[in-house]
Amino acid sequence: MDKAGVVEAGIDIAGSNQVGKDRSSMDRAGIDEAGLNHGKYAQDERDKGGISGTMKLEPKLGPMGLLGFLVPRDMTRISKPRSMPPPQCPPREDDNDASMTTTSTLSSLTRTPTPASNESLSRYHTASEGTAGTVTEPSSPGDTARDRAGKAPYRDTLDLPRELKLRCQIHLEEQYYVAALNLINSLLCDGISQAHAPTKPGLVPPPGQMAVLATLAIHPTHTSKLADSATHDIPSLSLSYLRNVLATVGPVNAKLRDAFSFRGDSGPRRRGHKSISPSNGSEDDEDHIRGKTANRGSVWARGQDFWKVLGWAFNCSALYPHRWRWWKPWLEYMLDVLEADYEERKRLDVEQEGQKEKYEYRNLQESLLVSYVMPKNSRMSPLKPIMSALFADGSPSSQAIYKEVFMKENKIASKNNKKRKRGRIDLENDNFGDYDDDESTGGSEPPTPEHLRSIAIEDDNSAALWASSSLADTIPLRLRLFALLSHATCDVPEKCMTNLPDLYEKFTERIVQLPVAVFSKFIAVHDAPLPIDSLVAVIRFMMPIFLPGSAPKPADVDPEADETEDISARILEKCYLPFAYRTAENNAKLSLAIESLMRIDFLIWSPSMQEALERGVKARNEKAAAKKSGRGKEDGEQSAREILQASGSRLLAWADILRMEYDQQQENSSSGNA
Repeated sequence: MDKAGVVEAGIDIAGSNQVGKDRSSMDRAGIDEAGLNHGKYAQDERDKGGISGTMKLEPKLGPMGLLGFLVPRDMTRISKPRSMPPPQCPPREDDNDASMTTTSTLSSLTRTPTPASNESLSRYHTASEGTAGTVTEPSSPGDTARDRAGKAPYRDTLDLPRELKLRCQIHLEEQYYVAALNLINSLLCDGISQAHAPTKPGLVPPPGQMAVLATLAIHPTHTSKLADSATHDIPSLSLSYLRNVLATVGPVNAKLRDAFSFRGDSGPRRRGHKSISPSNGSEDDEDHIRGKTANRGSVWARGQDFWKVLGWAFNCSALYPHRWRWWKPWLEYMLDVLEADYEERKRLDVEQEGQKEKYEYRNLQESLLVSYVMPKNSRMSPLKPIMSALFADGSPSSQAIYKEVFMKENKIASKNNKKRKRGRIDLENDNFGDYDDDESTGGSEPPTPEHLRSIAIEDDNSAALWASSSLADTIPLRLRLFALLSHATCDVPEKCMTNLPDLYEKFTERIVQLPVAVFSKFIAVHDAPLPIDSLVAVIRFMMPIFLPGSAPKPADVDPEADETEDISARILEKCYLPFAYRTAENNAKLSLAIESLMRIDFLIWSPSMQEALERGVKARNEKAAAKKSGRGKEDGEQSAREILQASGSRLLAWADILRMEYDQQQENSSSGNA
């Protein structure tokens, strides 16, 4: 980009006669292109995007100006819950489109129970007697992600011109974060409102600078350690810019895989993996950003790996609300990146390989999700650490595994951050001034409610902890991530070192141990992030845990449906509906699981179905009746009984609705024959 093009984009480069200077002529200690020594200014003047006497360094905003950060909400989300495309296991032969399609049932080898979406239950048809319940035909994931011309939904990218890249790098190293954000955002948003915007390449910084911005969005120095009255411009602008990049140029073009790679606490950024656009060593050295925030102090170094960060963030939702306030939007953004990156790479693979029975998924193997899933030790399955992080809840065992990411992260800004006058010291009269003052100027203890601390002391108080904290807010995130893992395990099982049955088995084992109220949210049908077929597979895996040994096996009742891992009306009626188990909690969970299956419309009314349902509701209520002995868990049992009774009432109501529909159909058929 020449100077005229830069000025047209709305960027005024101060000291234009120095634009062409070689990097070696600049003083990395603090001399920028305008020849100003920032090192002589006080630290408290930093982060303001400019200081007195250096206003000409502040870039002029382009047509979008600072409003470039205020994009509509729908532009800030590439992928909403339930919008992930289903994995191909395998693609349908009769599909002539190059987009991704798949069957949705779970088998012991390659097929995955993840349909396109569960937005409309009307597209799911009731299974006829003795046949497997049919599921929706998945729509092409590319239909919403591509325009009618079949092109990618993202703009192409260009690397920042060297002069602008170095200017932004100096801003980041000198901690002029707002100035750097204004500069790169105005470059990205230049011309975005014009008609030819989709074909105009966007200018994005190198991955190293993107990694710094992701750290700024969550670093406690700029978030929870600031006083409540202080503005949080740096984290909010950083996250807004990252979302703009994701929405306009996409994760692959922006090289977010390179930017968001965890490297542990072991020095320079890892460069051993493949990148979309590899560069030579000299360019890597030039792009290296100095400073603690960009290196050992970054989330990518302190966090060790994605699952450690995830577990700690979920612990914060239970114990440290002031930190969860910032971890939640950061995790939501990371999930958007994982989903968009996976979808885009899969689209590229399908376009490059054409219609095939089995895809190699070369791009998909280099996705950000796969890099997170791949075990460090190739001989060990990654399922154990993944499931441990997915179900982190702030319990003592969870706290022992997941430590704080940043040093003294739980500290907050001191309420009295004004400088106090030093007290006079008189040792003879035991007057030590302020040296014996317990108040710390570096921060105070986190404002964790005392009841949360006491609840978290014991593992058996998980129900109370879920009810009294923000843990419920994490359920959609956990389900979205599990759906992503299901796709990856189906498409590239060799890279993930696991298979679908093991993934669903481990996930189900964790769910059934949750309190009843939390369990109900994980298997809820209405507005759930988990696709319908995945939900059905999870319920099928958990049913043997809740059923007595005398219950018939699905393979004996409907071998055809059992072979394809489906649930038919006959299986539901003969194997699930009429049975009860031992405790009130297990019976409540069994009733909720049956209710979810009925909401998916797996049943048609019949006298035998009505009889089986009524018999099961009665049996479960009798099993859950209060007993005189065993008062240790009376509160939990009472809550489970209440949930069981409410679920039983809803089941009977559903049966009445199905009966009315059945009677109406009979009347219509009789009148038609007449």
